[in-house]
Amino acid sequence: MSWKLVKKLEEAHIDTVVKSPPISTMSLPGVLTVTLHEGVGFTAPNQYKERLNSDEHSHSPPGRRPANCQRCNYPYALLEYEKSQASLDCYFGTTENPMWKGYLATCKFDVPYRASLTISLYLRDPNGSMKSEDILLGVARLDPFGGLGKSEDQWLTVQDGTGKIRISVDYENTSNKTLGMGDFQHLGFIGKGGLGYVAQAKKKDTQRTYAEKIIRLAEFTSSEITRAQASRIDNPFIAPLIFAFETEKDLHLLSPFVSGGHLFHHLQRERCFNADRARIYAAEILCALEYLHGAHGISSWLKPRNVLLDSVGHIVLCKFGLFISQIKNSDRTIHGTLEYPPPEMLLGQDGSRMADWWTLGVFLYEMLTGLPPFYDNDPNEIRRNILNQPVKLPEALSFAAKDMIAKLLDRHPAHRLGANGGASEIKAHAFFDGVDWQQIIQRQCKPTFRPGYIAKPFKEHAVTNLREQWAGFSYNRPALEKSASNARTDSAVISQNLDATVKEEDGWELVWEEAPLREFRFYNPTTREKQPVPPRAIHPYAPKDVTDSDSSDSDFPIRSQKQDALEAALQAGHDHATSQLLEYGMDLDIFLFGGDRKSPLQWATEHENVGLVRLFLDKGADVNFPTFAMRQTHEGGPSLIKAVEKGNQELTELLVRKTSRVASTRALGLAVDRRDVPMVRLLLAYDVRCDFEEGDRPLPKHPLDEGCYFYDLSEPEEFAPPLARAVKQGNVDMARLLLSHGADVNAPYHDLRWSLVEMSQREELIMFSCGRVVELAMQLKQPEMVQLLLAGGARIDLPQPVWPVPGHGCAVVPRGVYQRVMADLRAAVVSRKESTADTA
Repeated sequence: MSWKLVKKLEEAHIDTVVKSPPISTMSLPGVLTVTLHEGVGFTAPNQYKERLNSDEHSHSPPGRRPANCQRCNYPYALLEYEKSQASLDCYFGTTENPMWKGYLATCKFDVPYRASLTISLYLRDPNGSMKSEDILLGVARLDPFGGLGKSEDQWLTVQDGTGKIRISVDYENTSNKTLGMGDFQHLGFIGKGGLGYVAQAKKKDTQRTYAEKIIRLAEFTSSEITRAQASRIDNPFIAPLIFAFETEKDLHLLSPFVSGGHLFHHLQRERCFNADRARIYAAEILCALEYLHGAHGISSWLKPRNVLLDSVGHIVLCKFGLFISQIKNSDRTIHGTLEYPPPEMLLGQDGSRMADWWTLGVFLYEMLTGLPPFYDNDPNEIRRNILNQPVKLPEALSFAAKDMIAKLLDRHPAHRLGANGGASEIKAHAFFDGVDWQQIIQRQCKPTFRPGYIAKPFKEHAVTNLREQWAGFSYNRPALEKSASNARTDSAVISQNLDATVKEEDGWELVWEEAPLREFRFYNPTTREKQPVPPRAIHPYAPKDVTDSDSSDSDFPIRSQKQDALEAALQAGHDHATSQLLEYGMDLDIFLFGGDRKSPLQWATEHENVGLVRLFLDKGADVNFPTFAMRQTHEGGPSLIKAVEKGNQELTELLVRKTSRVASTRALGLAVDRRDVPMVRLLLAYDVRCDFEEGDRPLPKHPLDEGCYFYDLSEPEEFAPPLARAVKQGNVDMARLLLSHGADVNAPYHDLRWSLVEMSQREELIMFSCGRVVELAMQLKQPEMVQLLLAGGARIDLPQPVWPVPGHGCAVVPRGVYQRVMADLRAAVVSRKESTADTA
């Protein structure tokens, strides 16, 4: 940091964290380099060890382990220094005795002041699920500066586990360097706060990622900023300020990027937390508030957007406003409206510490029930509820939880829990019985959940926000349509023309000219005309057919000649010649037509040539060709898909009998998209399944895959459940038909979006792109559809479905949309129960 900036920050009352006084053994700031070498004596449950207890093996290229390697499961290390975290994967050794090598063994941390280094050791879940299933092998801690100057490595004992780990550390002083924008790689904006934008930036020399607040210099010198903090913020549950530097127009404040995402986004996915999980989160938030009240006098600032999880699963409160605070008598308050302010603030009083205890009660209520207290779709109603309505405490909550929430949400600040004894009074409540507060403050209480990497903006549904109120509706149980027993005999659905034959429409035949020509020709007996068979189009990346070279002197047609003749006959419409060719015998599960890459059966289906389709099926063509592994684009697939696309019921009936379960369900989804009710009935009559099974959908591109693709490998459009497609359309009759044939009303879906055509006709995006159909129906404001789904057994308490595969992350639903949908679903369930009781 430059001398000019330090002087300017002092004048502007901004806390200069990086100006820590020198320590006897080191000068600050600097860069700490940590190298892992090896571990010995680690232990893990059997299901997490190497699956085959296998022999030595390697990966190519070195250091790049395949995502689903079945032969190894090495530990990985998560290193943390003052909220900055780095992960080091291991690719050598064994589960019990891992080895880190080369650049994969080293990471760097920026050191603004002295702190401890924590190394957490994990084994990945061998089943490939979310990080919360990875097992903690143990933790090693050290003061990295205690042994500076020593050349030897250090062996650290693994706590809460077994074994030791060998590491080395190095430190470089950087106090003579001036920090600027050139030292960072800016990764994009992630939000906007009260004084400016928040971006994500990576420091080039250490590769550590930071959240960066960009403030106009004119803003931070204004009268709104009257005084700086007296000392740096130092609490295990609050993100610290690490760097500050200025450019010509802006002030840049940088704090460690907290990668686990917002706590309340995770709450949306879980719907609600159990009491034990909510208790730990509340305890960590309480410790952070206690510190801010006591050490800095800061209060009345906390919002859901400020509460995040680190990659281990601990709470981290994040707000740059903590470093630019305003004095209000004896307490410091930060500008901004709380999402659910206490009554006294709504009535015009200044915020105080009592407001934080109210907010803690709001958070605890939402964690345990899934929605905030006093919630309403109309923000003005939220205000009235806070001022006048009693808190509704669900019976399912424990007495201790209900008592604590009621006391924290007391409308009279003087009577609120914490008014007399502060945080200590709250800690003593029965809800926290059994909590070891020493373990909490030392972050030694193991979280039950570890999040993945998330960098998403957070939008609130606050009292001050204005939203259009959605009109309510009543719920009556609809009658589900019963399966039609005579679907197979519906003459309007199933064609009765079962006697189609290959036609000899043009008189052309196929003849084989023996030696010395050894080639096919087309021959017209009427005109005695002969035509050569042109060579077929070859896909530029098609593999060379090595079988031809062995048969070049044969008196019989070779494979490539038969393929040339088949392509030419199909394109010329010589169906009889095609029939003659097949008497020579040939594999029909091939790609023809060059870059179009169609099989003969696909081509015949696309041209709705029933005779050829029958012929190819009789000669052994596989209706399920091509398989996923053979396809190079997301379009196409088995011939049944094309038959449904053409709306040809005769072809569909021919093909569906032998088509695979997965392809048949894909075809059903296509028919639903096309609103082709007769086709849907036909497919259902042949017992086509309405749902996919887990594992049916292809995997997305792996994050380590460096290949270039122009489409989503996981094919989200084709693997959307048919019921989800019907709900997306708002097609109640189609949804009723699918439910009557066994569609799972609670089946998950992923990556559901509007098509380009649909998007041009819609005003609202699909926010529940990963979810369940009842949520989608409510978001799209389809009351009749919601009625149908609830009557069919839809549940609203199930957690958001996850697809735990590399390369996929379920999108976060904006907070306001999620709360509106869940509140309306709850109201719908209550209304339906009441109407059912009235009719009983």
